[in-house]
Amino acid sequence: MRLLSASVDRFRLALSRSLTTSRGALHEREGFILKLYASSAQCGAGEASPAYWIDDEQLDDTRASLHRIIRAVSDQPDTNDLRVSMLDRDAGLTPAAACALDAALLELEARARHVAVASLLGADQLRAIPVCALLAGDTPAAIASEAARAINAGYRCLKLKVGAVALEDDVRRVREVRGIAGPQAAIRLDANRAWSPAQARDAMLRFDDFELEFLEEPLQRATPDAIAELRRYSRTPIALDETIGSPDDLAKFAECRAADVVVLKAARLRGVTRAMRLGKIALEAGMQVVVTDSIESQVGMSAAVHLAAAIATPSRGIGLGGLSILAQSVPPPLGAARSSWVRPTAGLGVICYSNREIEDNA
Repeated sequence: MRLLSASVDRFRLALSRSLTTSRGALHEREGFILKLYASSAQCGAGEASPAYWIDDEQLDDTRASLHRIIRAVSDQPDTNDLRVSMLDRDAGLTPAAACALDAALLELEARARHVAVASLLGADQLRAIPVCALLAGDTPAAIASEAARAINAGYRCLKLKVGAVALEDDVRRVREVRGIAGPQAAIRLDANRAWSPAQARDAMLRFDDFELEFLEEPLQRATPDAIAELRRYSRTPIALDETIGSPDDLAKFAECRAADVVVLKAARLRGVTRAMRLGKIALEAGMQVVVTDSIESQVGMSAAVHLAAAIATPSRGIGLGGLSILAQSVPPPLGAARSSWVRPTAGLGVICYSNREIEDNA
């Protein structure tokens, strides 16, 4: 397929409420949308939104890489050549910029074939996927109010950030959520590498009573031996996200049976194609796979939905933090009032469902 041009738009979006993590607080979301325009009159879009409050990639680096892509489109207008030179050969793009290019190329290919990106990735069927709601309340009262709204809206999977406050305060917040959600809802926690091994052991023992789906990234320095040792102290499954950046990283943890769940974020893993490969390795190693966005606009969220349809462990909710806490989106959000389930459609399209609609169609 021949490309005519490319463009980049920067956005800044307000959050409906601040998100406090052990690595810093987020009050607004900034990122970029890459668009590739083909001679077939089709447009493919991809999002480049690094987690700059957590990772090393900063927005100026992302922007510079995106402008390299624009120049490359002028020099190599063929989509296959562009993929080989900029992605397959690892041309030094930042992970988020590579993710945007990968998604835009996949969408163009999917539209040309009149299929969904998920189908290109190998999905047997375009199944509906439960959504995990991201809760951001800092106090027990605030988190309880958010949990009640999420449960009433049909969510059956809830996620909280922990590790930014005293452990006792986190325990109170989780206790409130479990009390509101009841025993059937899944609760997952994300510590964003907050704790030393001793602090993590204490936290996991305190959280055991709440029957968590998993605890994500508990250790400041997550070596395979350290994670394997931590698993001995608790029945709560451990998930790894930013610790796993490559197949080699994953292999080291798989060899020690040091983790139960791998969390895939396309923006961190250089795109959905590479994330898909990593997910296959995780499943073959006996791990479960969960897909989340990086608090992205609808463009990034849509890519996450297609990735989840192709590789995520069935019944594990997809994390769409952007849907939960962005006050607006680019383009408009997927449908916050009807978003407890999502399903991929043609291209990078997404259909949203309420819990009631899923039950009626079961």
